[in-house]
Amino acid sequence: MTFQDDPDLERRIRSIAESPQPPVPGSVYRYASEVAEHKGGIQTRRLFSFSSGRRRAATFASLAAAVVVAVALTGVALSLRGNNTAVKPTPTSTAPSVSPSPVRPSVEPTLVLASAQPSFPTVDPLPPDYVTPGADPSSAWSKVTFTQVTADVRTTPLWSAPRRWSGGWVGWIDMGDGKWLAWTSADGRSWHASSAPGPALAAPTGLVAYADTGYAWTSADGNAWTRHPITGLEGVLAYDRVGGSNGILASVKNNADSPPTELAFSTDGMTWRRLGLPVDGSSITITQIAWTGQRFLAIGSMPSGATSAESQVAAFSSSDGLTWSKSTLEAPAGITLRELTTLETGQGGAIMQVFDSAGAYRWLRSVDGLTWTEMPTSGPLVALKSRLYSNGERFVARSWADGQLWSSFDGQIWTVLQGKAPEGGEIDYSQFFGVLPRGVSYAFKTTIQYGAAQ
Repeated sequence: MTFQDDPDLERRIRSIAESPQPPVPGSVYRYASEVAEHKGGIQTRRLFSFSSGRRRAATFASLAAAVVVAVALTGVALSLRGNNTAVKPTPTSTAPSVSPSPVRPSVEPTLVLASAQPSFPTVDPLPPDYVTPGADPSSAWSKVTFTQVTADVRTTPLWSAPRRWSGGWVGWIDMGDGKWLAWTSADGRSWHASSAPGPALAAPTGLVAYADTGYAWTSADGNAWTRHPITGLEGVLAYDRVGGSNGILASVKNNADSPPTELAFSTDGMTWRRLGLPVDGSSITITQIAWTGQRFLAIGSMPSGATSAESQVAAFSSSDGLTWSKSTLEAPAGITLRELTTLETGQGGAIMQVFDSAGAYRWLRSVDGLTWTEMPTSGPLVALKSRLYSNGERFVARSWADGQLWSSFDGQIWTVLQGKAPEGGEIDYSQFFGVLPRGVSYAFKTTIQYGAAQ
């Protein structure tokens, strides 16, 4: 049968052949070209999208249908115009094979390119866990037994100067090349090492470390760290930081060559508030800051008079890190306390050593950080010219003469400890002596000793 046998079909085909071919819209060709050239706003992170995938699939299907119809109509029209004879149907005995089109999934997966988490240099391999035996951290000590340690002191917590935090104890060691170790312990006995961005400070929310300018790293356990931008310290540099139960205190300076002259405080280590000190218009240089367990301290020096070029020690105290009061320092008549040389804290307050205008060293003690009084000459610090150490909770004094040790929680009542520090004799400042929760550590040249307390 030919199309002439169907008058209605013949009429429609001749109408199509005599009419102009319906043009394919130029926008279809432009869109196809843009897709081929990866234009049209196609973004890598949106390459696979549930909603856009279905819309794009529908668009391509419509485009394909339009092109097929246009090509089919063009072929029919040309055939009719070129040969006005019967159109013979295509034989169906040998149908051409048609390759199946790929089946597009009804829902395409979404590709999410997450931003990379900033990293810091890590220590590899990490030291194994370590144990420091000894008496409970809250108990009084009566004896210290020293044993030699064969391990590298940097791969143990003995050199980490641990402090209290909400998770127990934390100390840190600078391994060089920007690498830091954080040693954490829940009981002061069993220690675990992990890489840290920098010295780990106790904060109300966990631990905070600072490695690169403008950022703070936080951790809830000392193992996993997250970086955050810092605000409030623009244009200044943090010189020293100390953590307390309600926030972190920092001394700040204007540039790398200037001394710290003001404070800053943060409750989370990320958002900071800069603070001045009540110095009555005088300039001040902040020497050291500390946390006593109840109060923040800031010790520095300022001019001793309106026209004097000499300085005197000035001390300040705060219970919240925001409101500061100037402290009173006791000194004999005619004597000026010139320079701070030592500041340590314990459960019962703080102790400082100062150098005075007469060329002597004096020890002062304070319970509340507001009033400092001179310590009695009968104590181990004055009578035996000892060196003072602490872990923020316990004071340990070590004699210059023979290495004798004393222990105290408040700096007022001292207990002589059986067992002297190794080497004894004149203290070499290249030595290391540290107070741990359950004992003390001592390092001299290549010799390392740990003294377990009893």
